[in-house]
Amino acid sequence: MNDTAPDMKKKFAAMIAARSPEERLQMASHMFETGRALLRVGLQKQYHTLDEAQLSTKIFLRLYKNDFSRVEINRIVAHISRADLF
Repeated sequence: MNDTAPDMKKKFAAMIAARSPEERLQMASHMFETGRALLRVGLQKQYHTLDEAQLSTKIFLRLYKNDFSRVEINRIVAHISRADLF
């Protein structure tokens, strides 16, 4: 769905381009962290009994499962389950 007027798209792009690279990186980082926090809350509501390692595994899989091979995913998940997360 795209309901944004072309002139508003240009205005928004100009506003973003006017920021420094550091500000744009900080904005992207904050957006990612907000999305991750929302994902965490949603998973906690869906799966009430997850421990921290299980929750971290689910977050990892939701965000990155298409970025790694099955072998790599299994290795990462095994590492998460052994890690002292908190």
